Amino acid sequence: MQKEEAPLKGSQEEKIAAIRQFAVGLTDEMSNLLIVISGRLRILLEQKTIDKDIRGALDTISNCTDRLSEIVNRILKFAMNMPQKFENLNINEIIESVFTLLNYHKVYSTSVSIEKDLAKDLPLVKGDVNQLQEAFLDLLLNAYQAMAGRGKLTVKTSNFQNHHIEIKISYRGCEILDESLENISKPPLFKKKEWIDFDLLFCHKVINNLNGSIDIESQENYGTTVIIRLPFV
Repeated sequence: MQKEEAPLKGSQEEKIAAIRQFAVGLTDEMSNLLIVISGRLRILLEQKTIDKDIRGALDTISNCTDRLSEIVNRILKFAMNMPQKFENLNINEIIESVFTLLNYHKVYSTSVSIEKDLAKDLPLVKGDVNQLQEAFLDLLLNAYQAMAGRGKLTVKTSNFQNHHIEIKISYRGCEILDESLENISKPPLFKKKEWIDFDLLFCHKVINNLNGSIDIESQENYGTTVIIRLPFV
């Protein structure tokens, strides 16, 4: 039996529901437009008589279209209620698999140094392996982007008070300023620039659904630490 998402309280629940409804409609419209744009681009790029400069411009448009498609998929991932398969999981194995997935994003070509401090013999947690991988992957990719290709990224796991596993992702980069943060247990819907962080909302959704917690400690010029706690099985 699938575990239902833990409900958010009051107006926060209404805000999340409204954003999901808006996101589904938005992604539907954008997907339709992307299908048309991609189709026309493919036809144009198949022409062998196109000027070199024009072909270069079309390749740029094609790359931007692929990027936009990726963004649409991220928004849709947050908006849809995806089926879940709950299993007993080793969190260290999940994290190691996510670092393997990072290879496909070419992040190891950067100058970021990675330090993993994974505690041995940790109890298992219950969760959906694919969704946990997606959540950790989003957090690590955001960290790499904030670090602009250089710096130190640390991932640490530990036993927290003998009833939760604690995962800390620490990095120094373009920090989220304290005044723009709320406790992520009540996910910030909008930040200073009034954009919706769908990756953060998705991560909150996954962790909240496992009766866990996710918080951020961030200080300008010192760095950012994402703290996730998941209950033992």
